[in-house]
Amino acid sequence: MYKVISLRDRLKRLSILLAVSFVLIVVVLFYSLNGVRKNIDSIVATRFAEVVENSRNSRDFGLLHTRIRIFTDNFYDAPAFTTAEYNYLNNEFMRLSKQVKNEQIAEQIKELESEFTSYFRQSEWINVLLDWRRGQDEDINEQLLLLQEIVSERIIEVALSGGDISYLEQLILLISGYRENLLEISKLNALEKKETLLNSSAADPPPLMQQFNQLILRMQTLTASEPPINKFGQHLISSLKYYQYLMRLYQLEMVLLGEQERKLERLAGDVLLAMDLSDQQAASATIETRQVIDHTIFSTLILVLFLLALLAALTWFSLGNFLGRHIKTPMMLVRSRIEKFQGGDLETPMALKREDEWNEFEQVFNQMLIYIQDNVSALVESEMRYREIFTNANEGIFRTSISGKILEINPAAIAMLGYESRDQAISNDFGSVHYVDPKARKNMLSHLYRKNKIRQFECQLVRQNGEPFWASPLIP
Repeated sequence: MYKVISLRDRLKRLSILLAVSFVLIVVVLFYSLNGVRKNIDSIVATRFAEVVENSRNSRDFGLLHTRIRIFTDNFYDAPAFTTAEYNYLNNEFMRLSKQVKNEQIAEQIKELESEFTSYFRQSEWINVLLDWRRGQDEDINEQLLLLQEIVSERIIEVALSGGDISYLEQLILLISGYRENLLEISKLNALEKKETLLNSSAADPPPLMQQFNQLILRMQTLTASEPPINKFGQHLISSLKYYQYLMRLYQLEMVLLGEQERKLERLAGDVLLAMDLSDQQAASATIETRQVIDHTIFSTLILVLFLLALLAALTWFSLGNFLGRHIKTPMMLVRSRIEKFQGGDLETPMALKREDEWNEFEQVFNQMLIYIQDNVSALVESEMRYREIFTNANEGIFRTSISGKILEINPAAIAMLGYESRDQAISNDFGSVHYVDPKARKNMLSHLYRKNKIRQFECQLVRQNGEPFWASPLIP
């Protein structure tokens, strides 16, 4: 005998089977989508953190690069500044090399740090040589003063004994002339521009070699005089030859420093190029990540539609609600905030108001804003210090347009050109007012177009009051 199963029971069993299947599918689908959501959150947060980190490293290195340039421009004859700035930059190098996760860039930064340390040691030695030069000036001058006193006493002795003092009086005049020559050498040393030696070669003659040789030749007269004047003459000639040696050593060390400075700039350019490439790679990876996310979501939707064909409406609603709540809405908020960030809004914090992984993303972004605001303040302060250096510099500094219009000028240049105010200087056309020969400016621009820089180019300018003077423009 067979048991009769009613249609109602069949429908009930089928309903139960469909319900169990639906529940199982829903459970599996729920856990699958939850895993997808977490993976997407993790991927997006990771990629965005990489972009933020690259941006922060590029900004920090840009500030460090600026400080290095300030150091190379201002270390000369400033040992206190040199030591203090080196200690600061050394700490920044260590911090940045630890902060950068890209091994190649970190190694490049360490190489730049090592080269900068060598540059610092060389700059210390240059300042020591400058101090020795001044000491040699003082020592030779003191010897000449002592010799002048000895000859003066000898004049008194010979005059009292009724002897001829004409030769001794000529010696006094010669010694005064030696002191004037030494003073001229000291002035030329003081007016010397370090950029000239930095861009010279070791084969160039040492500075002031002709003046030294002439002075040594003139002092040969002292070696032929009576004792102890002849001994003083020999000692003075030895001191001048040592002075020549210091100048030659100073020249060679400055040439070496120029090579190190150019190597520093090349290494810094390599780091900037590597950071730019890293930024491009991070941006490409972010785009690829978005494509992976889109593909994952699309595949999940296809699977849901295939498995739940009879329940498509409910499944689509559930999936749409899930994606909209946990993916689309937060991503739209993030995208909107990032667009504002790109537009210059560095103050408004991100407010997703979520308790899941997006909350961590929100905290990272807001911490980044605080860090950026601090660094922007530091950058503004650095710019103010640069502006102070520009304003207080003893050298005349100004920029002109191609047509000759003065764009920017510091007080030293205003005074040099004979103006009373910055507005008066800017109102005049430099190209047509201050060149004695208008062709000189055309020659300078032609040379600049060909070489992209100007070195050892002299031309005659004229001040506002008509007084001419010679100038050597420096355009790096």
